[in-house]
Amino acid sequence: MMQTMPGAAQVSQNATALTALLQYHVVNGMFQSSTFLTTPLVASTLLTATPNNPNTSGTAQTLQLTKSLVLSGFKQPSTLTQLDIPFTGGIMHILNTVLTPPAPPSITALDTGLTSLAGALVQTNMAGGVDALPAGVTIFAPSNGAFEAVGAVVQGASRELLGNVLEYHVLSSSVTNGGALFSKDLKDMAERNGGSVSLRTLQGGTVTVRSEEGKLFVNSARVTNGDIITSNGVIHVIDNVMNPLATTAKPVAAQATQSPVFAGASSQNQAPFTSGLTPTTTLVPATLDVGGGGYAALPTAALMGVAGAAAVIANL
Repeated sequence: MMQTMPGAAQVSQNATALTALLQYHVVNGMFQSSTFLTTPLVASTLLTATPNNPNTSGTAQTLQLTKSLVLSGFKQPSTLTQLDIPFTGGIMHILNTVLTPPAPPSITALDTGLTSLAGALVQTNMAGGVDALPAGVTIFAPSNGAFEAVGAVVQGASRELLGNVLEYHVLSSSVTNGGALFSKDLKDMAERNGGSVSLRTLQGGTVTVRSEEGKLFVNSARVTNGDIITSNGVIHVIDNVMNPLATTAKPVAAQATQSPVFAGASSQNQAPFTSGLTPTTTLVPATLDVGGGGYAALPTAALMGVAGAAAVIANL
């Protein structure tokens, strides 16, 4: 079932793209279902470049295995229908749909309904720079509703000021020690530090990650959907645009949606920065919360023919 995958028609008739797609279905290492049915895994695949982003510097693309699901790029869910089928040199798990290789952050944002963020990246000429950041990027992506809540402020901001705000939502690989921070990573870091932990952003300021009442917050913004895999990291959707001048903002955990942190903010009925944007497709990320289980990092794939592979094969 390739119809929902971005560029599906082109992939089926392009040998290079088809090879990349197949590589994304092979995990380096032999992992029986018992290794991820209770503890989610972030796994490295044999794919080191994606059709949407061939310049990934040899970084292995990842997917997520959790219980009976595999979550691929754009957080598209595939159901595992048969498990632990042995073959010479490895083990196979059967899926009901084809996996979707990850795309760069700007494309992921555009095609998953985060169009205000995608448009803001274009307006500030930051899209290419964010997409080219080394692997290990963690992005806190305000939803369209979050941008609407501060629409008048952000649309009236200069390009430099808006760029400063956007950079405040990005943790680079230099901060995350080369690995993207999934929601479970953030939760564990906060809880090991007494409930909160401060992390430096690409902008230079710090954000505070908090774990409160079973919810994950960044400053006062709540993570509403985490762990959307991109070609160079991961995106967490948040319900508020963070302000680099309001680093001490704290959440009200009982509140369904957090209040804006920009002085004089007024809402708009239309999502800002979306004029003229045309998504290549529209994909709805799964809302499954996989932050409650532990993650284990799998080794990066090096060779196509490496012994001991776990193949997750889609039912075409």
